[in-house]
Amino acid sequence: MTDDTDPTADTCLHPLPAPGLIRVAGAEASAFLQGQLTQDVRRIDATTTLRAACCNPKGRVLATLRLFARDQALWLWLPAERAAALAQRLKMYVLRAKVELSDVSPQFAALGVSGAGAGARLAGVLGVPVPEQADRALTHDGLTVLGLPAAPPRLAVIGDPARIDALQQALLAAGARAATAEDWATLDIAAGIAEVHGPLVEAFVPQMLNLDRTDGISFSKGCYTGQEIVARVHYLGQIKQRLYRAHVDAPAAPAVAEALIADQAGPNEQAGQIVSVAADPAGGWQMLAVVTTQLAARDAVRLADGTPLRLQPLHAGQDT
Repeated sequence: MTDDTDPTADTCLHPLPAPGLIRVAGAEASAFLQGQLTQDVRRIDATTTLRAACCNPKGRVLATLRLFARDQALWLWLPAERAAALAQRLKMYVLRAKVELSDVSPQFAALGVSGAGAGARLAGVLGVPVPEQADRALTHDGLTVLGLPAAPPRLAVIGDPARIDALQQALLAAGARAATAEDWATLDIAAGIAEVHGPLVEAFVPQMLNLDRTDGISFSKGCYTGQEIVARVHYLGQIKQRLYRAHVDAPAAPAVAEALIADQAGPNEQAGQIVSVAADPAGGWQMLAVVTTQLAARDAVRLADGTPLRLQPLHAGQDT
């Protein structure tokens, strides 16, 4: 039974998938990334972490990521499956810049901590205050703690595997309870955090993934790869598709990149596309999907087999 008098009693631990991590160091690291990412990289420091996207010259998203700083370098956290390809692509643009860029993914692990008492529990184990707000960061004793958007609050901790394992054991001993990576994926969906995988690479401009509504795009920073298209979409207001959260009652998990349908869609038009899926603890499936806004307003979007989607609000002011 949960002790309602203990503010840390509901802390949950989530073993996260191996993180994809690209380390960018050198005297011109910030200037280099400023020309490659949608975020204003100058905002990133030891206490600030922000979302961003890396686009191709046509403004299509190659990867969504989270930026943070530690050990005199800037770091890009993204799905592990995308890290090697993105690192290789970024190296093409380094040229003579004073930048050292490396994929350090195998050297690190990640742990998720969620719940109203997550900050207090983690602070008690680490012995230092930890970020209490989304997009705040701290590095202490080889561990980087990142505040992430969610309800309830949650934190991600990145460090070498031995340190992460020791931290997890210490938190369990202190009364935190084990949860799952699937639970974390559900929280990502509720927070509207979309990652691009496989066939979704280069499928969307950043606004379709609501990065303009989650402080993932700067429209005043100047040029970067794909900036002209992203800015044009913004200033002309041509956003015909947006990210939505949805629930579906289906016997099996819908597939990422599966096309959605609607009766009102044109003859050669799909209503949208699934971006991420996770089991709903109450039954069925939670998902994020990029959906044509006019069709979403009619609430008549379905899976390819006809199963209806129930669109739900997103957190962090992303409602459309």
